[in-house]
This record gives sequence, C-alpha cells and structure tokens, in this order.
Amino acid sequence: MASETKQAVESTVVATSEKEVDNEHDLVAGITLLDVLNKWQLVLAWIGLLLVSFTNYLDSVTVGTYFVYALSEFERLSVEGALSAIFGVIALGIQGVLATLAGEIHSFTIVAASVCLITLAFILEASAPGIGTLIAGFSIYAVGLMTSKFMIYVLTAELSNMRHRSLSLGAANLPAMISQLGGAKMAESVLKRLSWRWGIALWCIMIPVASIPLLAALFIGRRKVHQKGMLEIPASRKRRVLGIWAKLLEQDLIGCVLLAAGCALLFLPIPLEHGGVERYASAHCVAPTVIGFCVLIAFGIWEAKFALNPLFPKRLIRNKNVLGPCLASLCGGFSLSFLLPYFYVYVMVTSQLSISSATYITLTLTLTNAFAQLCYGALVSWMQRPKWLFVANMGLLVLGGGLQLAFPDPHSQLAGLVAAQIVSGFGFGGFMNVLVLAQASTLPQDVPVLSAAYIILANFSTSVAGAVAGGMWTTILVKNLEQYLPSEIKDQARAIMGSLTVAQSYEWGSPEREAIILAHKKTFRHFFVGFIVTASMAFLLSFICDDIHVGKIDEERSAAKRKAEEKEIPHAP
Repeated sequence: MASETKQAVESTVVATSEKEVDNEHDLVAGITLLDVLNKWQLVLAWIGLLLVSFTNYLDSVTVGTYFVYALSEFERLSVEGALSAIFGVIALGIQGVLATLAGEIHSFTIVAASVCLITLAFILEASAPGIGTLIAGFSIYAVGLMTSKFMIYVLTAELSNMRHRSLSLGAANLPAMISQLGGAKMAESVLKRLSWRWGIALWCIMIPVASIPLLAALFIGRRKVHQKGMLEIPASRKRRVLGIWAKLLEQDLIGCVLLAAGCALLFLPIPLEHGGVERYASAHCVAPTVIGFCVLIAFGIWEAKFALNPLFPKRLIRNKNVLGPCLASLCGGFSLSFLLPYFYVYVMVTSQLSISSATYITLTLTLTNAFAQLCYGALVSWMQRPKWLFVANMGLLVLGGGLQLAFPDPHSQLAGLVAAQIVSGFGFGGFMNVLVLAQASTLPQDVPVLSAAYIILANFSTSVAGAVAGGMWTTILVKNLEQYLPSEIKDQARAIMGSLTVAQSYEWGSPEREAIILAHKKTFRHFFVGFIVTASMAFLLSFICDDIHVGKIDEERSAAKRKAEEKEIPHAP
C-alpha cells in the first residue's frame, strides 16, 4: 500500500546532526544519464555498458585459467588462495574512495582510468619474470576491475528506475553467460596454440577497444550537462584536486586504509606461506597477524568515535532493509569464495576432463547465476516485491551446498555435481536483490554508498574465505597426500600440492594418481561443509527485511520530483 511504502521511505530519513533531513528534498534524485541522454544515446550507453561487462567477465574467465598454469610454472599454485585474499583486500580498500570519487568526478574519467589500469596490469602479467611481478600485475588488475564493476553498478542505477532496477542489474550481468560459455574454449585454444602469456597479452588490445562505446556515451552525457550549466567546474585544477582530497578525507579515507591494511596483515600470511599452517607459527607470519588484528580494532574505534562520515553510516546500519540483506550477502559471498579458488584444480586432478570441460564445470555456478539474475529481475519487475524471492534464493543456496556434498566426484558423479552447481547458481542469482532492497528503502543519493558497502562486504568475505581456503589447501591437502601417497613418492607431497602439472603427470589409474585423487577428495569435503554452513547463515539472515513494494517507491519519488520542479518553475501571470 502507498502508506506502507511511504512509511518505509520516511523511516530512512534521519537527523544528520541535530536537524532532520527534509524528506521531500531528499527523495529527489540528482541529474542522471536517464535525464540527459536521448533514446539513441541511451541505447549506445547500454550497449557500451554491456560490452564492458562482457569483457570484464570474459577476461576473468580466461585469465583465471591462465593463472593456474602461470602459478604452476612458478611452482606456487598454493598462492591461488592468496590471490583471492589480495583481491578482497584491494576491493575493501578502494570502495570508499570510489564512492567519494563517483560524487566528485564524472563517470567518464573514472571509467577511462579503470581501462588504463586493467591494460597496464595485463602488460605486467604477460611479461612477468617471476611470481612477484605476477602478483603485482594482479593487484593493479584488481584495482582496475573493481573500479569498472563499481561503475557498472552506479551507471546501471543511472540508466534505470526503481521498478526495473533488478531487471537492469540482471541485464548488466547477462554478458556473463556468453563470456563464460566462450571463455573456456578461448582459454583452451590459446593454451594449446600459444601460451598463458599470449593469452593475457591479447587483453591489452581488447579491453581499450571494447570500452569505446561506453566512454563515448559518457562523454556525450558530460557535454550535455556542461551545456545545460548543471555541472560546476572549479576555477583551477589545483583547487579541484585539493577539493577532492579534502572530500576523500571527509568521506573516511583513513577508515578505508585501516580496513584494507588490517585485512591484508590478518588474512594474507596463511595462504602466502608455502608451508601451510605449521610453518605459519613462525614469528615472521604471526607478527603481521597480530598487528592486523590490532589495526582492525583501531578501525572499529575510528569508525565509532572519530570518522566524520563512516564507511557504514549509522542511519544505514539501523535500517534493517540494508543490514539484513547485506549480512546475508556477506555470508553468501564467503560460501562462494570459499569454494571457487581451488575448484578448477580439484576437477582437473580428480577427473579426465579437458581444460574447456573442466572450465565449464567450474563456471556452471556463475553462469547459472547470470541467467538467474535476469529471470529474477523480470520477476521483481512484475511482482514488485523482492523479499520472499530473496529468501527462496538463499534456501536454494543451502540446497545446492547439500547436493555438492552428496555428489562430490567429478569423474563418477559428474551429473550430480553439475546439478548441484546449477542449484547453487540459482541461489546466488538472488544477491542482486540485496541492492534493490537497500536502494528502495534509502535515499537516491545513497546509491554510491550502498554500492560501495555491498562490494566491501562481499570482498571482505572474499578476503576471509581466500585466507581460510589457502590455509586449508596448504595444510590439510599436504597431510592427506603424505598419508595416502606410496612411500616412494611421499617426499613429493608439497610439489604435487603446488603444481597442477605435477599432479597430472602421474598416469590415470596408477596407484600414485589414485592416492592423489583420494587426498584431494578428502580435502575438498571440508570445503563443501564450509559452503553449507555459511549458506545456512545467509538463509537465516535473509528474513531480516521488510516486504517492500518497489513500484510504490518509484511513485513516491516521481511525485516528489514533480513537486520540486513545479516550485522551481515560476507560474505565468
């Protein structure tokens, strides 16, 4: 009902100091691309957005496969978990910065910067002489990719209204289906004919070219805003830079740095330590962990007592339509990130599948996720009430985890394992409704903050899961290998753990290969159990939100905007 929806909106408008925010004013969104672009320019913007999304997913699929062979070449496959943790830490550190920049710098500049960063990263990775340069390139890539994905969320919000927001978010992820279907064959073809280095180098050309349509649409949008006099430009570049720096400090740059530093120190030592948890007990590993724990405590104190604009504003934390879905997203992200880093290696070792087939199995979950997002988006546009669909999605996530535990063998139970991945993918497809529920119950200008908070929580779970998965892989797998390997090759346990090539070098059906397969199965059972536990937590947390009618939210905001425009236009005498 309209009164119910209005109450939900008004409940989010709280005092920012001692004054209460004016509800009518805050319901009016700022100038968006939807307001300034004509029909064909909007088509160009959507084509560009989908193309950038497509390349983001396609390079993730192919480069993820290339990295397995790159790490195997450097005999550091165990670092795969550390890469997940590094990605999560970087994502944590830059979201607050991106949320600030999105309000201060035009989208054209931010998207162009992300293209440059990703291209530079691929140049470093393709020419990497060792593991250090490879990780450095990956770190720059993580910054560029997270910037690009953040802008996809923000631009999708600018190109859609609330009723169709879920459908638009699903459409923005639709290219994942095509890229993941073609990415596996592309990676296999490149690895057979060229090498992982050439595979990465190809993206140095493809990324800039694919970004041209979106950059063109954003440039047109910026020009129109300039022409209408709606964009204020500082008198000098120096003043603009100083203004942005002051805004970053005001918007909690210190909090972002503390959070990223604390997570890096706390979560990276275990997966980076090639000897696993046993060698982690040494002083050079324990010290960073203790310091990281202290830094995270300092982060909590800073956010609670000193931050002018905390990363997670109190008015949003107190809103259960933000808190519940975001916490569910945190747990769901943990379950996904806990499983994926070593899943490709597990499938390749325990089956006789080709590179492309194993990649397809690995991507089944995320491929289904992309398809499900589009379906759920259409359902939300029709139903206009996303809550119970979100709850059902989390239930499917738990069911998918149980099926994975029941059908873990990709050689003899392939159909069951694929079905489990599909069910889990339909569960994960509902996570876009987290943003819909949060954005529907807050103010339009909170979109960048909510996008940043959503990505921060998702990548915090990635950092934690990557660290835990890396620690389990380097510890439990080695113990299982030492237990089951024939006595004459027990000393090869760490070499087998550290390289897919070494593990596959033993002939299928031989006692050595059977022992390697058994050790991997025993190890991965722990990963499946972790998936179920965290998915169950996400299911319980999904109930903590209201049954919001997003169509009524649109009506309230449109009415407020019309009323504001009528006040600005003087009536003719």
